[in-house]
Amino acid sequence: MIAVPHDIEPMLAWGYWLRIEPMANGTRLVDEAGGSWTTLRSAFWSGRLNLPLRPSPDHGVEPQPDEVSIELLHSFLASAVVMPDPRKWERTAELFRREWQMAEAYRLFLVGLGMVAADKAQACAGELTAEGVSALRMLDATRPDRVRHVRPCQRSVDLLIDIERSPIVDEAQLERLERIAAGWDYHFARRDIGTSSSIILLAPTDGPVSVRKTVWSISFPDPARRDAFYAWLCTRVDRWPEWAKIAKEYVAVDQLTPYLLSLMTEAIAPWPADTTMRGR
Repeated sequence: MIAVPHDIEPMLAWGYWLRIEPMANGTRLVDEAGGSWTTLRSAFWSGRLNLPLRPSPDHGVEPQPDEVSIELLHSFLASAVVMPDPRKWERTAELFRREWQMAEAYRLFLVGLGMVAADKAQACAGELTAEGVSALRMLDATRPDRVRHVRPCQRSVDLLIDIERSPIVDEAQLERLERIAAGWDYHFARRDIGTSSSIILLAPTDGPVSVRKTVWSISFPDPARRDAFYAWLCTRVDRWPEWAKIAKEYVAVDQLTPYLLSLMTEAIAPWPADTTMRGR
């Protein structure tokens, strides 16, 4: 379990006491007890709540919290922080399809964790404790790009379920996801450029007025192969911001194409990659 300050400051985002340290596989967040995590959300989910992380389908990629589950938690905390409102409990129960017993069980789960106050004496804001408010600030600041522009609520949870848990089985579903992704800051899109069937990656610029620009592209000899690659990308939408950062960081030399190729190769290989054979 992560070491949490006794008197947590609710005005600061949860995890403010952690420090960043360089390690062999990159920087990690470290606490006083020596625990380490790749992200604040991972530290909160596994280190504080003691909940399992979801393995990545790609080799060498750190497990991360299930985004649907953590968005549900975020939405619950957001509904609990509002001032007394006779409709508040109704909105909270909507997260559980009006299964009132499930909503109450979830509330008691968060009471036991110290995020929701057991009584008014423990409350810091609304029904949240100081740590609950701090956690809400962190979750607000680290929301995934896919729901960043949607208020934490039943709609945002349903949107993530639709994106992450619905298998893409035909072109209609691929087109629907492409339309949704067009509103994200970081997204891949299919384009017909001249006679080429291409995929481009768009990301926001760093200027005072942020607009999206193409930071990477790849062309295919025909639409079928382009669409097959795009479908593979769409099964990993949670990685798109990270991949865009790779493309933006290495503008002079294309690092993203060989990186994506290595991921695809490992995904379809009939046996685990043997790193001892590389270079032979």
